[in-house]
Amino acid sequence: MKDKFRTFGAVVSSAILLILAKGAAALGKIPLCSVLGAENSGVYYAVFPLYGLGVSLSSGGITACVSAATSRLTADGGNLSHSAIKKTACFTTAATAAAAALIFIFAPAIAAAQHIPSAVSLYRVMAPGVVFCGLSSVFKGWLLGNRKFTLTAASELLTQVLKSAAGVGGALLVRGGGATAAAAAVTLSECCSFAATAAAYLRVRKKTSPLSSGRDGDAKDIMIKSIPLTAGGVILPLCSFIESFIVLNLLGEGAGFTAEYGIKEGAVGSLLSLPVSVFHAMASYFLPYLSGKDARKDFTAAVGAFLSAGVLFFITYVVMPGSIIQLLFPALPSDLAEKAALLLAVGAASMPAAALTHAFTTLFQSCGKTWLCTAIKSFAAVIRIILVVALALPVGIRGCMLAQVVSSAVAAAACIFSAARLGAFINVRRLVLPFFTAAAYCLSLVVCCRLFDFSAPFTAIVLPQICAFLCAAVTAGAGIALSRRVFAKKRN
Repeated sequence: MKDKFRTFGAVVSSAILLILAKGAAALGKIPLCSVLGAENSGVYYAVFPLYGLGVSLSSGGITACVSAATSRLTADGGNLSHSAIKKTACFTTAATAAAAALIFIFAPAIAAAQHIPSAVSLYRVMAPGVVFCGLSSVFKGWLLGNRKFTLTAASELLTQVLKSAAGVGGALLVRGGGATAAAAAVTLSECCSFAATAAAYLRVRKKTSPLSSGRDGDAKDIMIKSIPLTAGGVILPLCSFIESFIVLNLLGEGAGFTAEYGIKEGAVGSLLSLPVSVFHAMASYFLPYLSGKDARKDFTAAVGAFLSAGVLFFITYVVMPGSIIQLLFPALPSDLAEKAALLLAVGAASMPAAALTHAFTTLFQSCGKTWLCTAIKSFAAVIRIILVVALALPVGIRGCMLAQVVSSAVAAAACIFSAARLGAFINVRRLVLPFFTAAAYCLSLVVCCRLFDFSAPFTAIVLPQICAFLCAAVTAGAGIALSRRVFAKKRN
């Protein structure tokens, strides 16, 4: 019983730390974009897709596979052998070092193809971070397999906080090369994360039972099983890299386009990543529940929760985009602030679809249908790239955001169709209360913003939100009370 309570406490504490880490990653972009400015933000975020692609190709899936192999052996009273850990670490080091070397060597050619010569130094400064990130994934997997959830979550939080703080601090100190300093902060944070996870591994290893149950084939199995997970994890960074390459080539010659790209990926991207962080945290909560034997027969609770969160963010971003941009990015020029507000309002349309996609992806993972998630992501990525090519020239940077919205809708539709074929059931009646709660929130938010003219951006955001949440809470409470009375009458 004590072990169960300890495990539950570790899961809860690690979930809180992971939410804080994702929040720090998303919120850290806001001051960084303000310090760098639009032009340098465009350079900085043009480099990230290739960095993420290098990490995903070289070490994607390693954490999950090491964790699965370790937990399988610990269930039998053993643990993953030292030789398997060493072989996996050596393989990961070789793969990540090769990826880092390619990025370092071909940095001038890649920067020239993107029409951003100043990105060369950023690519080369970031390249070593690929190696440290890959090595950290091996130790994180072993710690997760031994149920050391809090240690891995604390390491993730440390990485994100250090990355945000060092990035902003470096950009402030090195005014001329702020983007390069922020890129160096990424490598520094990954190095510290590796040191923390390695120290935790060495500390926990001394307290565990002898690692004698591992087989010589464990490392080989880990490498083979990481291939499909790598294929699924590489889709998003690959899509982002292709999109940035296409867009910067099609529109990069225009005056000030790098600044517009920085607005899309930096200011607007940081705001749109906040809901995604919430969806990830919700997925970690619902995954154990959906892994139950009969969970797929009634998927209503998860759909209602995800969809309510998606609609909440959608309405907030659509109703008050100008106030949000003005509050969080006051240093932006008026013309760029208007473009950022427009992009935020357009991008907000993808939030409900993204919420549904996360909900159904969680269901597929709980059913062991990981390949289905990969197939849907690949299909949506192809649609996104095609739309970027078609819309970039006639519509400009807004076309990229429209492509993102449409691809999210396509992914959500594919998820719904696939879930229906798997036999997932959604009780529409149980979605009535979340629907009316979201409607009350939306209506009250729109009314407050239209009736009252708030001069300060802070009050223009906070006061309508308070009124909207109060109306939503009253609606939800009334709905729950009414449903209880109805059920009580039926029982009598």
